[in-house]
Amino acid sequence: MPQWAALVPEAVVPLLEQMLLVDPRARLSMTSVLQYAKFLLALLLHEESASLRPPSPTRSHSPRHKIMRPRTLYRFNDIYARIPAAATTPAFIRCI
Repeated sequence: MPQWAALVPEAVVPLLEQMLLVDPRARLSMTSVLQYAKFLLALLLHEESASLRPPSPTRSHSPRHKIMRPRTLYRFNDIYARIPAAATTPAFIRCI
């Protein structure tokens, strides 16, 4: 088990391992690995919150407008901004 696996949520570990296997020669610092973990956790939280919401009636927009809805981007940024507060464990702080 990698050293960083104890510092990140379990849901992120398999995804992070796959990302790091893309280029096994890459030497990433612990800070970089934890930043990747934070990003993946934000994506997982965003997907989970989207799946819990009932589908809203949509008007006929082009796919580009559906993807770039500002409300969705603000919601993602809110989730992403809350992660550092939750990840201030002593182990997380020591490795930075």
